[in-house]
Amino acid sequence: MNNTAEHFIRHFFAAAALLGTGLLATASGHAASPAKPAPLYATDFANGAAGWTVTGGTFAMADGAYRSRAVVEDKKLSRAIVGEKTWQDYRVTARIKLEQAANKRADYGLVARYQDPNNYYIFLYKTDAKKCTIETKIKGKLKTLAEVPLELSAGRWHDFQVTVVGVNLSLTVDDRPVASVTHSEFPGGAAGLLAFWADIQCNRFEVVSVEGTKPGPQ
Repeated sequence: MNNTAEHFIRHFFAAAALLGTGLLATASGHAASPAKPAPLYATDFANGAAGWTVTGGTFAMADGAYRSRAVVEDKKLSRAIVGEKTWQDYRVTARIKLEQAANKRADYGLVARYQDPNNYYIFLYKTDAKKCTIETKIKGKLKTLAEVPLELSAGRWHDFQVTVVGVNLSLTVDDRPVASVTHSEFPGGAAGLLAFWADIQCNRFEVVSVEGTKPGPQ
């Protein structure tokens, strides 16, 4: 075997080994990044709200956004759910705007690990108290796990992000980490939107799987 052929074969197998370990560098000299996982669900509502189930009050498409109608229809609660009870560790990102509030008790936000109308986690912004909360609803009873002062403007879009991984629950608003807690009641469930005495709009909603923490050696 001549030197040229031997040199080619040696480099071919070296490159194959790097590919196998995920360490092959790109042309720019940086290690190739792992592919971003496909979303469990993603929509900008441009084509409607396929896959959503309204489990309280009213949510409906209007003017390119998915909207609650608690104020217009004089209903206290509006809640809409998407996904499966088998979803476990994931991150929800939603772009939400408060359109109008019926009274000072108006709250709105996201739902995670939804099992049924009486069992799920809630991540809310409370307009009167000007704070964000992480809450549970267990067998129909609400309990606050965390609350943090925060003021959000009505009539403006805000980015809400909820992450549930194992027993760890966290809320980020407009790229600002707001609150985090640990709780083990619900290991999995669907995601969604919720509003109390509030008409809200959502024009982007995405759920991405997040790898859970691996247990250490026993």
